[in-house]
Amino acid sequence: MANDGPPWPASDDRGPKLLAVITPLFAFALIVYLARIWTRMRPKFALTPADYAITIAMVSKALNLAFMAVAIHHGFGKHMSDIPNGIPGIITVSNHVLGCWITGVLTSGFARISIAFLLLSITSSRRWRILLWSTIALQALFMLSYVVVQLVQCKNTISNKSRAGGGTNSQCFGRTSVLVFSIVSVSVCMLSDFICSIIPLFIVWRLSRSTLEKILVIMLMTSCLVATACGIPKIYFLVVYDFRTRDALWELIPRFFWCCMEEGAIIIAACLPLLKVPIERCMRRAGLPTFGTPTRDLNRVSSVALGSKVGWEEGRGRKWIGSGSEGMTMGTTVATTTVDEKRNEVMKEEDDGERRGDGKEDGVRPTTPTTMASTTASTTVAAELTAGLTMGRGGV
Repeated sequence: MANDGPPWPASDDRGPKLLAVITPLFAFALIVYLARIWTRMRPKFALTPADYAITIAMVSKALNLAFMAVAIHHGFGKHMSDIPNGIPGIITVSNHVLGCWITGVLTSGFARISIAFLLLSITSSRRWRILLWSTIALQALFMLSYVVVQLVQCKNTISNKSRAGGGTNSQCFGRTSVLVFSIVSVSVCMLSDFICSIIPLFIVWRLSRSTLEKILVIMLMTSCLVATACGIPKIYFLVVYDFRTRDALWELIPRFFWCCMEEGAIIIAACLPLLKVPIERCMRRAGLPTFGTPTRDLNRVSSVALGSKVGWEEGRGRKWIGSGSEGMTMGTTVATTTVDEKRNEVMKEEDDGERRGDGKEDGVRPTTPTTMASTTASTTVAAELTAGLTMGRGGV
């Protein structure tokens, strides 16, 4: 078949360049993923829904790379007039590009679901959990709708082109439909990334760790914003795309490239936070400094503080004076001192009774009014101690 277009230079073949950039990114994402799974399976098998979701995303990405390699082999990246075998070759390339779109959406969707599941495992706040479950449902709904629409509409369009034997400029959707659908897609992904980036700020910052370590963890968990940044050039190249061109597959390469970059970035972002512990363990074994948990000095009760007005108020309707930790600490000190004094008085009176010879038969100590009064006083003080500790937590 003779070429209908102008003679393009051989350097216009973008396929090998695309594969040369995406393959190393996939290799790095695969290494990070395997390291994550290894740490979750040793020394104890502890895979969670987040790990299963990222596994599905990784398998989808591998299929995406396979579809892309086959499409490039058949001429994807070249001008359509240079694709071998004419219309049948273009149909073959279009089928594999369609496979790339579908597996790419599954990759990014399940990677974001994995991040949401990871955050669900570290937060107990009802508000955050509802927000995260809503994110998971939104991603699942979008993936389902995208796959169904692409398989029904685009597959029918490709089949019609194959039966007609021409029409290389036919599209699955019109320009308006593609713009709306793509903007909704990018908006859903950006919303999920922002939600999964904001929540760690409130969770991690409250941990009892060093400030530097908390900043590092937050940076790792918000790395999904790199994938969000890849959505900006995607929208740009979609807006400037000429839907009436007869060289559609060649001009599709820039947007296709940024989609692949986003998929690789979101997989890496989903795995990086779980690699902090094994990396820190390796640094410790190598003798390198690691992060440590900051120590805090305990508050001490001084003699001046014990002289403050804390205790039971005299008179009718007595109540505890003092609040918070101060009231609890001082109430404990005062009540404990009073119990010790009463116990010493009781023991002294019993020893005096033994020396006078009272109740020596059978080794039974006499129950005197003084003993009964002392026991009652000790019981009363113990009850006041319990009440003081309870009220000291909240104050009055």
